[in-house]
Amino acid sequence: DYVGNKRLELSGQLISLLFEDLFKSMTTEVKKMADKELKPAKANKFDISRLIEKDHISLGLERTLSTGNFDIKRFKMHKSGVTQVLQRLSFISVLGQMTRVKPQFEKSRKVSGPRALQPSQWGMLCPCDTPEGESCGLVKNLALMTHVTTDEEEAPL
Repeated sequence: DYVGNKRLELSGQLISLLFEDLFKSMTTEVKKMADKELKPAKANKFDISRLIEKDHISLGLERTLSTGNFDIKRFKMHKSGVTQVLQRLSFISVLGQMTRVKPQFEKSRKVSGPRALQPSQWGMLCPCDTPEGESCGLVKNLALMTHVTTDEEEAPL
């Protein structure tokens, strides 16, 4: 329950995994088609750009972001409801939606431990902002000054 040991799946990491999966699937398809085309005629002129489906990655990214279903085949990862339409009702509602943290805990279970406010959440998670209903206490928001760190070094690309 200690917040310092929690891992957050950030949007950039999920999109990079999705891009990697789409790129690997595209390269395997191109390799299969190139092997088929090169076996019968080894001396003919070969243009690999004809075999590349140019919209494969962009269509995969668009499909994932529009439906909200992340299907990453290489890691056998399926997540639904990841993306949401940003509701710009007010600045506070946008800020609340952008800092929302959803656990991988079933909402239907009536266990009070994960719903309770832990002392280690002080300054990291907002103690006041939580939705009503069955997700009360499970869905939390990051505090205003929370800084999420990643494994990557902060350097220019």
